Amino acid sequence: MEVFPYMCKLPNSRVAAILQQRFSYVVDFRQPWKIKHAFVVIIFAIIIGLFCGKRTCFGFFRVMQCKEKWVKDIFGVETLPSKYTIRRFILLVNYEGILESLMEFVASFGRPAPGSLLCGDGKTFRSGHEKCQRKNGLHIVTIWCPSLCIPLAIGRTEEKSSELAQLQAIIPQLDLFGYVLSLDAAGGVPLIAHLIISAGGDYLLAIKNNQPLTYCEIEECFTKSIYPLGASLQEIDEVKKNYDENFYEYHVKANGRFTTRRVWSKSVDELPRIEFMKNKWENIKTIICIETEVTKNKNVKSEEPNRRYYISSVEKSTEQFANLIREHWDIEVMHNILDVTFKEDNSPTADRNGLYNIGLLRRYVLSICRMLSKKLKINIPEILDKIAMDDDIALRNAIVCGAVELISRL
Repeated sequence: MEVFPYMCKLPNSRVAAILQQRFSYVVDFRQPWKIKHAFVVIIFAIIIGLFCGKRTCFGFFRVMQCKEKWVKDIFGVETLPSKYTIRRFILLVNYEGILESLMEFVASFGRPAPGSLLCGDGKTFRSGHEKCQRKNGLHIVTIWCPSLCIPLAIGRTEEKSSELAQLQAIIPQLDLFGYVLSLDAAGGVPLIAHLIISAGGDYLLAIKNNQPLTYCEIEECFTKSIYPLGASLQEIDEVKKNYDENFYEYHVKANGRFTTRRVWSKSVDELPRIEFMKNKWENIKTIICIETEVTKNKNVKSEEPNRRYYISSVEKSTEQFANLIREHWDIEVMHNILDVTFKEDNSPTADRNGLYNIGLLRRYVLSICRMLSKKLKINIPEILDKIAMDDDIALRNAIVCGAVELISRL
């Protein structure tokens, strides 16, 4: 069966113009009399190399050699840029131009639907040399939109401990009106909650021991009102009866494990120290507890049950909160794909500017792949194989240019 059964044609003549316009923010740093290949040809070489699963300059060059006729037809060039030209471009080009181009591409998809969840998280990646030397890698903070499969904002920092500072810089630049921004414990601090509310949005924040007073307050409240960890099924069933509207339970069966998640939600007014919580967390309205229990064959517990706690500035049903918290993991899926499929955490590039430039272009490629995967219900490795092996030029044109709307099932 065809992976892409239908596609409107995107001729070669349009590809060069589309990419030239899309990456118009990139400033060519080379001296005019030394320019042999336009910068858009080099960017094109990197993009098709990433789509074919390559991660080195030599790999990008080899892919371009294999697709030589296609590249020459698009750009009307007689020769291809060498691997050394590609390497110099990656290392020396200003990342701000690539970032602006990526954000322009993201803006072309419009705004997410009102009420959508936005996820924020950081990811550290480093070159293979840095991993061997156990050095700190480059840390990128991303605000991700699961519904559109695109990054809405990207920030760079040299230290994971600086993730909070990067969030403080990114959030005020976003228009969060009508959206819920979820962050893990690294972003679960009162200042971030204040910035999200000031930007017009609502928050859903994970609370751990980095906020000890808040964590103990919520833990004590739920421990008293439900049951201790490791309770019997009879005790659990008894508690369920008293939580008709504020309780939700669902099951997931995958990878030989049977996972049960029980979710409780309470109004913040039910906490003993209401004033303390409201003074510390701006506009706080709800506290949430999720208990996870993993078993094998529904009988043998493979892990001890654990509980996670969240706070939010919105009032929703417990089932809606459960869905929002589960949707937050879409950004973790994105990070996993970058590491497992694109091998981002084992890059041969040691230069920080080069790492960041490749990282931004990799996110451009990933966004297109995620949109195709969501639309056509196929996995990303299958998409990459199709792009690398298929001879349909119009298909490759549409994918490389991000014209996902041209590809659909009949």
